[in-house]
Amino acid sequence: MSADSAPTAEWTCEGVSLWNSSLKVPVLASTRKKEGLRTLWTFRQGAAVRRFFDQWYAWASRSRLEPVKKVARTIQRHLDGVLRFAKHPITNGVAEGLNSKIMSIKRKAGGFRNPQNFTTAIYFHCGGLDLYPRESRKRQIFRRALATGNCGGSSARGRPDCSRRTTRRITLPGD
Repeated sequence: MSADSAPTAEWTCEGVSLWNSSLKVPVLASTRKKEGLRTLWTFRQGAAVRRFFDQWYAWASRSRLEPVKKVARTIQRHLDGVLRFAKHPITNGVAEGLNSKIMSIKRKAGGFRNPQNFTTAIYFHCGGLDLYPRESRKRQIFRRALATGNCGGSSARGRPDCSRRTTRRITLPGD
């Protein structure tokens, strides 16, 4: 493709145009290297990770783009951590998320009178409490009966009676 020709579908990535009249090829080249590196995180064996990274590193280091070379050197310095992730794919994302939520609670409150109130607020917001009232068993049965059309009456146990069908509609309070 010549530098003056119009961009085609191959010059887009996830709907974003990779064509920039001032950068032209560098945008495409850097995106190809970045997308190529994504495959690294799919491997679960250290030897496969190392083999793939060596090939990718050779490709990236031959690049004329200094930012790509810098990323390649950074990943090479931390390759032992990448290999460790391949063997044990565990991150601290959950702990970071919880810490972020706690800091958000602290910011929104603007201060607590004592540490016990802060602890109570954390338990309230992060404790996973279900504060919504539960639907009674009888109401669940009638809702299911309404949904399936088995509203002919009810037996002694409060369950829908399917033996006789009528056209009447059962309405419950709150519907």
